[in-house]
Amino acid sequence: MRARLLFAAVAALTAAAFPGAAAAATAPWITVRCATGAMTAKYTPGGTVTVSGWIQPCPTAIDLPTRFAVAYYGEKAAGTGELLPYTGGLTAPTEFTRSFDAAQLSEPLRAVCLVYSPRPTGRIACVRVDPADESELPQITPIPTDDLLTTRPLDDPVRDHFCGTCV
Repeated sequence: MRARLLFAAVAALTAAAFPGAAAAATAPWITVRCATGAMTAKYTPGGTVTVSGWIQPCPTAIDLPTRFAVAYYGEKAAGTGELLPYTGGLTAPTEFTRSFDAAQLSEPLRAVCLVYSPRPTGRIACVRVDPADESELPQITPIPTDDLLTTRPLDDPVRDHFCGTCV
């Protein structure tokens, strides 16, 4: 009984200290070997970045509770938002839309990628976010998945301090 209470207290403290940690703790990042997909991103005048697209595991994937994420790259750090399930399973694409306030990041946003794995080969599609004058919105343009902006390792989603509020 004491062990259960201690476990519950630790879980509650972890969830409070790291936003999204409770979900990540019960759903670790199980990855597929490969996936295909596409994404677009847009920046609104209020500073909200919206990323949408689709992703589908390769036909040879194993039917496990695998996840994917949207990765955010700053000048020095990188991280992911919430790990998302493949709702289309192995036979249909999973569509997604995620939005976040870029002002909540610990440093300026420079790139965004759709990723099926934290490995460097796990990036499917990426865009560059070019800063703009105060009177304009940042420019978003597609870049190769191996662009220098996206080569930083992704943080553990549970302990992601760069993008702790991203979803």
